[in-house]
Amino acid sequence: MIYDMVLEELKDRKAYLYEKYSPFYTISFAVHNFNIMNRKRRIYYEGKKILNARLPILFVSPAGFMKSYYLTNMAGDKDVGIFNNAGMKVGYEQSMTEAGLVGTLGKDGFGEQRSIPGAAEIYKDGLMLVDEFSGITQAMKSTTNNQMDSQLLTILDGGHVVKRLACGMHEFDTSVTLWTGVQPAKIDMASGLGRRFCYMLFMPTRKDNKMIMQARHNAKNIQPDPTEMLKINNMNKSFIASLNTIERVNYPDEVLTLYEKMGIFSFEAALYDQLILGYNLAKFGAKKKIDLVINDELKGLLTLEKEWRLEINLGVDLGLMKNMIRILGGKTNTQMLAAECTMVGWNAEQMNSVLNDMQRYNMISRVGNKVELAK
Repeated sequence: MIYDMVLEELKDRKAYLYEKYSPFYTISFAVHNFNIMNRKRRIYYEGKKILNARLPILFVSPAGFMKSYYLTNMAGDKDVGIFNNAGMKVGYEQSMTEAGLVGTLGKDGFGEQRSIPGAAEIYKDGLMLVDEFSGITQAMKSTTNNQMDSQLLTILDGGHVVKRLACGMHEFDTSVTLWTGVQPAKIDMASGLGRRFCYMLFMPTRKDNKMIMQARHNAKNIQPDPTEMLKINNMNKSFIASLNTIERVNYPDEVLTLYEKMGIFSFEAALYDQLILGYNLAKFGAKKKIDLVINDELKGLLTLEKEWRLEINLGVDLGLMKNMIRILGGKTNTQMLAAECTMVGWNAEQMNSVLNDMQRYNMISRVGNKVELAK
């Protein structure tokens, strides 16, 4: 099945922490294609409505730490992206404006009004990869892009987009799945947009940096095998085709019991449902009747997602700083801490801003240039 195939392929590529991060992309790929199939065949409903089974991914990590690496390896690279040649469109965007995302209306060479599609429409049945989501959030602040937040929410939710302009209306439907990343920042997970994402989190330490360097060194001179890539592409295409055999999907009562035990909120439940469905499809394959299974491996992924969401909600920047102080023995001085902060790209002003927040929340004690974690 494609779940184990992806793990094996990334192991061959010497990818760092592939067992931790790649399953979420594989699951997202699986439910994306289930969603496309279900909108055509209409075999699974919730409350008489067709399920929106997409799982957009937001990878939170400092600049230079694996966001782009995973995007290119999972789908972004046209030659060796694992899901790039699976028979669906894959777009890789470096930056994005509201018009670039949604599209607009314009005139052709004859002065006739025409629709100019954006990325969400061009890749309406595929994957849209954006290198840094911060580019989109910056666009939200622009007076010419103040519709980005609501438009992106619409794209990730129902997918029916209506953009009214003075010269007419631009309207389309999309089932695009977004994979993107952002540097550590305060993320409003209570917002409509914040609740739509499956989050991944990487807070690197010096040990991680060393291991990444080692993995990069080990990957030197590993060439792609065209035969193996063809096999991967055919496996992905076969997986997509096999989804058409599904006639019923059953969620056992165990799902609700697990959610209660984990403390899942109602607004998060749909996201965890997609994780369960995608895991089962990718791990065990499609069949006529699917009775979803919750095993220890899946429980581990669900727990990891819960932990990531909690860390992000509490503040990734605070968690990063806490880890750095802990690595330095739990107490240090600002000179040593500043040297550690260069690894994640923070200058002295950014470091002090985070320390001030931690002091305000009683996470540290700070006297002069001495910093110590709270007992």
